[in-house]
Amino acid sequence: MPFLATTASTPVVAASATAVLIVAFGLIVQGMTVWKLRKAIKPTRLVPFLVGGAIGVPIGGEILHWASAASLRLGIGLVLVAFSSCSLVRPKLPSAGKAGRLTDGGIGILNDALGGATGLAGVILTIWCSVRDWPPPEQGAVFSRSASRSFG
Repeated sequence: MPFLATTASTPVVAASATAVLIVAFGLIVQGMTVWKLRKAIKPTRLVPFLVGGAIGVPIGGEILHWASAASLRLGIGLVLVAFSSCSLVRPKLPSAGKAGRLTDGGIGILNDALGGATGLAGVILTIWCSVRDWPPPEQGAVFSRSASRSFG
């Protein structure tokens, strides 16, 4: 959805307003998804990701201060190519069903550091939720709640 907001608004809206639209549409879409999956939300499952995210977003913001624009573009491009390739090929990833809350928190830090630096909140979390062997509604609940918090 953020891509659509960017694409549709670029010719007619200032760049600063486009950023606001991306965040607004992200919050709306994630908020609707959270509402739809509200019965699958398990607060104890969310806590490590939310705590990790509270640490990760400022780290991502700091990355913007010391990383060059060229290295960020290259890094973002590599992440997008890797994520797209993984989504296209759909390899059987090893199960992380027995990973604990500490690992979930570490994934929250990585996910939201990437989100804080690039706006790509959820790439790492999406892959992680799929290897945790959780049912799809619970995966969606974790991702949507964490993503809506990242945008907010």
